[in-house]
Amino acid sequence: MTAGDVQTAGVDLGIKTVIDLRRPDEIAQQGIGPLGDPPFDHHRVSLRPEEDESVIQERLRALTQIADHYTPWIGDPTFGSGVAQVLSAIIRPGALPALFHCNAGKDRTGMVAAVILGILGVSDEDIVADYALSDIHMQAIRERVLSNPDTARQMEGLPEIATEALFSAPPEAMERVLETVRKEHGPMRQYVGSYGVGDNVIRSLQDALLES
Repeated sequence: MTAGDVQTAGVDLGIKTVIDLRRPDEIAQQGIGPLGDPPFDHHRVSLRPEEDESVIQERLRALTQIADHYTPWIGDPTFGSGVAQVLSAIIRPGALPALFHCNAGKDRTGMVAAVILGILGVSDEDIVADYALSDIHMQAIRERVLSNPDTARQMEGLPEIATEALFSAPPEAMERVLETVRKEHGPMRQYVGSYGVGDNVIRSLQDALLES
């Protein structure tokens, strides 16, 4: 982000809360970034456990479809409890408008957006369409990632399906996520409830984010 971008975020958009969804090791390598300083209220909420690079590579090589990149997260306590932390952060008085982000703004960010929209009763069709918007920017992000020699080396030898999972946002991936949540946990509100998100949190989200 440029200084002008920070001005846009803080002044023009009035963003008050920033929630960083990256793992601690990612933040250590890449830095917090310009939205980690006041006047932004910065929160770190890791949604994925820290893993050795070889474990990540093994999981990517085992993919048979892009949705398999996401569906294991749904039953992962690290993800579920992290989402609960995000919800708690954005319902605090004065917390909105809020911004949440990961690295590319597609996977962890897309999953959190889907949970929030699902809690609010947004249709599956609109949730899927919102996620798929990220696909517009994925090619540019792919080129940027592969321009880093270290990252390019990590990507060597990955099957095409793994590359697609990392650098595309197809609608069917989010469709499968929503189907899995419903099948294994019921409605989205019931899913977050299993991680301690009470009705008071949901009512606060509705009051803040829905038109009457």
